[in-house]
Amino acid sequence: MGKSEKNIRKPSFLRKADKLPSTHFFRRALNSKIIIVIFFSFLLIIPNVSASSQLRYRFTMSYVFENKGLEAINLTKEDVSVPLFLKEPSQSVKIVAFSHNLVDEYNDQDENRWLVVNISRIINPSQKISIFVTYEIESNDRVRSSLDNNKAGLISDIPDSMIQEYCITTSTFMSSNKDILSKAQELTKNTQTVLGKVMNLLDWFIANIRYGNYEVPRYANETFRYLEGDCDDQAILLISMLRGIGIPSYLEVGTYFMPGYETTNKSWDGHLENIAKNIGWHGWAMVYIPPWGWTPVDLTLSTSVDPLTKINQAPEYSNLIVKCFRVSKQDYITESWNTRERVIKSTLYVISKDEATQIFNQPLQNPNIQFLGVSIVILIIALFYLERRKNQIPK
Repeated sequence: MGKSEKNIRKPSFLRKADKLPSTHFFRRALNSKIIIVIFFSFLLIIPNVSASSQLRYRFTMSYVFENKGLEAINLTKEDVSVPLFLKEPSQSVKIVAFSHNLVDEYNDQDENRWLVVNISRIINPSQKISIFVTYEIESNDRVRSSLDNNKAGLISDIPDSMIQEYCITTSTFMSSNKDILSKAQELTKNTQTVLGKVMNLLDWFIANIRYGNYEVPRYANETFRYLEGDCDDQAILLISMLRGIGIPSYLEVGTYFMPGYETTNKSWDGHLENIAKNIGWHGWAMVYIPPWGWTPVDLTLSTSVDPLTKINQAPEYSNLIVKCFRVSKQDYITESWNTRERVIKSTLYVISKDEATQIFNQPLQNPNIQFLGVSIVILIIALFYLERRKNQIPK
């Protein structure tokens, strides 16, 4: 059920001994405070190494499947699959606990990795099956780009291979839809740079598209027709427009760590109950903007009404967001609709719960503090040793 749910709805400073004052000098300085002054003056010129802004927490996804009917129900492989999250330099995600063995790793059409929970996929009448998996997540702030339209590139600066792969029309990204393509061309025809075209489209979204949450993702033409959609709905429409005018883009989905956030809601005619605590799911567009490359564009979580500010201050640079999977080729929307219809027509009832708990770092995690502590210990040992040597020197 994981990806079918709509509620998206993680140097050595002392180089060489010959760089230090000689032992003979230390002997002469032992009876004064010179050594202490020199030592701590040396600490002051050591380059300041700041600790990275790292967030650590445990995230548990759990499901309870219940058959309230009189006939057995078969679950699909996707129903009992859990994501392995994206491999990114800024995040580390590992599974640390699970209710059942995880077997049969597989990749979907967009090369996202999934693991199948090893349980019987047949649920008998009146039977309940519970599963869970717990991840330990370490997430760091990402390097934030500072985009400037005066330095922006053109569509001709985008590699042809990138356009061929990320500008295709799919059932999810309706880039060849007549109405969507016409509007995209109209909004961007007087702008030459890729960044300028993206900003023009964002201007239109800010002025015209309302936020509205639905039980499953909306097709791009629906969001365009009704001018309403949630995070991934709006991102899907934007990507459809961008692909239509030759700008590579795809959808990215991940978790958003939100301490204090709690919600419970039912959908799918009461067959699905979603519970979330301290975490939620979110979707945004990834857009190739030369010369900066792949850039997150968030239409709903960012509240700025200035397009350039909206891009430069995208929340996806924060360690609060962890990337889970990408959507470029796969039939993201139809799969969600089909799962919903299948569950509603059955006697299957599902409780889905996502919960996150922060792991606080141990004290003295700052490298400067750690170095200072070690340096003090070294100073004490050096003073003791040199004082002992001094006492052994014949008078």
